[in-house]
Amino acid sequence: MQNIQNIIIGQGLGDLRFGMSMDEVKGILGDPDEIEKYTDDDEDDNLTETWHYDEQELSLSFDEMTGWILVTIAVSSVDYAFEGLKLIGLSFDSVMQKIKKLELGDMESEDITDDDGMQQKLVSFDDVAVSFWFEEDLLSEIIWAPVWDDEA
Repeated sequence: MQNIQNIIIGQGLGDLRFGMSMDEVKGILGDPDEIEKYTDDDEDDNLTETWHYDEQELSLSFDEMTGWILVTIAVSSVDYAFEGLKLIGLSFDSVMQKIKKLELGDMESEDITDDDGMQQKLVSFDDVAVSFWFEEDLLSEIIWAPVWDDEA
C-alpha cells in the first residue's frame, strides 16, 4: 500500500493527487469495493463516478467534464491526518481550535437535521476547497478538492 494517510490541501492524499487518471488511481489502490455513478442536477448531465474503498474509509470522485480525472476525495477514518492533524472523531470546537492556525479563509456553516433527527453540520472553506462534515457534534468526514488557479 502506498502512502495515503496525509491530506494535502488542494493537492490530494499522500501519493494520490488530484488530476490522476482512473488507471493511475487503480495502480495505487486497486479496484474499488463499490462504484457509484450519478449526474449533478446543477450541471448539464455531467456524469460523476465515485469509487468507494471500504477498508480505507475513502471515496474518490471523477467526473466526465474534466476527462475522468480525480477531482474530489473524502475520508472518514481516524487514520487520516489533515495537514498533520488527526481530526476525525473530534468535537466541532476541538476541530475549529486545531485548524485555526492553518488560516483556511472564510468559513461557511450549515446546520442540518436529517429525517431521523440526527444533528449535522457542514463547515466549508471555499478558498481552499475543504469541507468538514459533523454528525452529533463529532467530525465524521473530511472532503476536499483541488484548488484551481483562476489566472491559469
